Amino acid sequence: QAAVGVEEFAERYRLSRREKQIVEQLLHGRTTEAMAAALGLRESSVRRYVNSVLQKTGAGSRLGLVTVLMFGEEKAPECAIQKKLRGSLTSS
Repeated sequence: QAAVGVEEFAERYRLSRREKQIVEQLLHGRTTEAMAAALGLRESSVRRYVNSVLQKTGAGSRLGLVTVLMFGEEKAPECAIQKKLRGSLTSS
């Protein structure tokens, strides 16, 4: 169970349907190869979607993104995504 829901997260960062699917795959610990197979994409396309999600959210890495989703910003190490989350939560 993620601390931050994927739906809420995707909405907050205006992720596309495919980017949301990539986030869900990352939460399951899937590799680029496994995500490509599961979603019917090329590995290069998966890498582009992952990079797009990281850029939109400000996460420094896949691990940073998943850590915030799984444990929430309170327990995750400080990273750019936490600052964005904090800003969007206080402005809501």
